Amino acid sequence: RRLQMTSRFIVRHISCGRNVFAKIDKSIMQRSVVAGEADVTASNVITGDRMVVRLSIPEQKEQKSRRFRRQFNLPKEAVAGLREAIVKTERNPKQLQNEADQLAEKILNRRFPASAEIVKDARNKIRLKMRSKMKDDDDVDMLDENLSEQIREERERQLKNAVDKELKRSHFNWKPMEASSDEGAVAYALARLAPNYAEVARVLEELQSVDDGEWAPSSVLDFGAGAGGAFWALNERYEEAMHDYTAVDANDHMNRTATDIMRTRGSSSLVHGGVHFRRHLVPSLQTTYDMVIVHRTLIEISDQDARFQLAESLWRRTNRFLVLIESGLEDSFAALMDVRNFLLTMGMMLDKEKTVEVLKEHGKWNELTARLLHEERISDYERFEILKHHLPSAVSPPTMLSPATVVAPCPHDLGCPRQAMSVPCPFTVRWSPIRADGKSGRANDDGTEKGSMSFTILEKGIRSTEKESFPRILEMRKLHGHLTCDTCTAFRGLERITVSKRAGELYASLRQRRSGEIFPLHTQVLQSESNFDVFEAGLDRMKKDRKRK
Repeated sequence: RRLQMTSRFIVRHISCGRNVFAKIDKSIMQRSVVAGEADVTASNVITGDRMVVRLSIPEQKEQKSRRFRRQFNLPKEAVAGLREAIVKTERNPKQLQNEADQLAEKILNRRFPASAEIVKDARNKIRLKMRSKMKDDDDVDMLDENLSEQIREERERQLKNAVDKELKRSHFNWKPMEASSDEGAVAYALARLAPNYAEVARVLEELQSVDDGEWAPSSVLDFGAGAGGAFWALNERYEEAMHDYTAVDANDHMNRTATDIMRTRGSSSLVHGGVHFRRHLVPSLQTTYDMVIVHRTLIEISDQDARFQLAESLWRRTNRFLVLIESGLEDSFAALMDVRNFLLTMGMMLDKEKTVEVLKEHGKWNELTARLLHEERISDYERFEILKHHLPSAVSPPTMLSPATVVAPCPHDLGCPRQAMSVPCPFTVRWSPIRADGKSGRANDDGTEKGSMSFTILEKGIRSTEKESFPRILEMRKLHGHLTCDTCTAFRGLERITVSKRAGELYASLRQRRSGEIFPLHTQVLQSESNFDVFEAGLDRMKKDRKRK
């Protein structure tokens, strides 16, 4: 009933919203900085709707002071362990570095596997294009009647080879990446240990405020651990608070290399006593972990359904956090969002048979709840929330998977507006490269390298309405005398805010932030052209207009 009343309330205000707010009040737009507040113009990136937003210094300490490191350097123990692994291979360091550089370039431009339908469609288009180049269609048909079977087969073979060659030049030549030898695994570690560590370390900083900074995982599952970059990030942040670290990787060469890098120098023991290596997951779902990390592993799975099955299996083994990290390319971001949306959707989709049992157990099974359970005109989320209100506060309707909520980087559990625009949401990471030949390689003038990644952190449970979600800076442009930020908000989508230097301390606070960080100012919408913005100032104005009428 509360949801129905709220819906009618919003619909009534939306129906007259355009007439009231079609013209922004210029007196508000001209307002300057007063008592640490500033009214600035903003717009929705997708719709272009303008709004007036009041900026102020937030009361929440987390929003004001939460920052992320600019650079992530591999710990000295890891560098020493990698050096020992390189020496152990007895391979020429320059040759090993050359292999690592080629591998790094391949990984940098590696794309997710295209579906069979997309590959087939691309193959047909290339084939038709090549046939038209050979001869006109009419000439080909006429020639085919006079050719022998052998000549036709030979020409088709040549055409097939040409099509395959053309496909390999594009992004349809995906193959799973494997290390076929210990030397190959060491070359991979030389290429990716430092950037893999940097990516995981950057993502873990998103959890620094969990439980007021007191939370640490007792057990961690690193699925697709590779050379162990995630371990060094976890060990650096949580140290002995992490009692158990389980690395799962089907490649024995990679497991041996990761083990060699983790060894204490001059000893056979590892730097952490709780490290365990496995080739496959423990079959029992009773074995669970406080945190599960899946770092650049989804790209090794060719089929989307198989990725969903893996995500479901790992989610059932997660006690609290599931961390997913992929590259910053568009297809990697899209695949990551598909898995995120799958877990969010399944976490709201009711298991109807079990739900009926729970409703009967609590005496809530009646004509109304039966109709709600099978109503097709409402979403899974609406069905879940409405039936939840019929049950005791400590009881939730059973769902297909445990409910999930997004911790970072999204401030919401809704669909990603950037995915709808086919635009990735990359985050930049910087690190100091490790090289075996003493050269600078792809390093910048300051001796560092940088790359991009996309990630999401999911937490088990339902999003708390008491905890505020802060906007995220997706892109910041520092221009002459003002800053322009594209931010991802909880309810207003992608919002572009421009802050002038005249805003004083507000401008100074924002100028210290970088893309990918939390927007450090509190925002309040005063007026908007959008039909979907409902806010206190707008409601007050509506009431006055109605009284006048």
